[in-house]
Amino acid sequence: AAGIADRERGYAAVCADFDNDGDVDIFQAHRGTENSATLWRNDGTDNRYLRVRLVGSSPNTQAAGARIRATVGDKEMLREIVIGSNYTSQNPTVQVLGLGAASNVDSLVVEWPDGLTTTRTNVSAGQTLVVEQPSRD
Repeated sequence: AAGIADRERGYAAVCADFDNDGDVDIFQAHRGTENSATLWRNDGTDNRYLRVRLVGSSPNTQAAGARIRATVGDKEMLREIVIGSNYTSQNPTVQVLGLGAASNVDSLVVEWPDGLTTTRTNVSAGQTLVVEQPSRD
C-alpha cells in the first residue's frame, strides 16, 4: 500500500474504519516476529464519507451477497458484501463510501440477495446509514 513501509511478516489484514473518522485504516497481524500487530491509521484528508450497514433477513443477517450502488453527482460507486474474503481474517460488512467534498449521496440503491431493492435518496454525509432488508410480504 502507498506510504506503508513494513518489513514484518504479515499474516492477516483487516481493512476497516477503526477510529470511526470516515476513512479506512489497516490492521495487520504479523507472524514469527516480536511485533505481533500493526495498525496503520488513515489520517490523510478531511473528505466526507457515508458508512452503510446492511441488516439482512435471517439467516443471512450480514446481508452477504448484497450490492450497494451509490451515486454522487456523475460518479457511481459499487460495493458488495463479501464474507470470507481474507486469509485468516475478515473485513467488517459495514461499507465506507468516500464522498470527497460532496455533502450527500444523491442515490443509494441496495440490491438484496433475494432480488429485492431498497432505494434512499439525498442521504447526508457523515453518518452510519442502517438499511434493513424488506420482507417479501
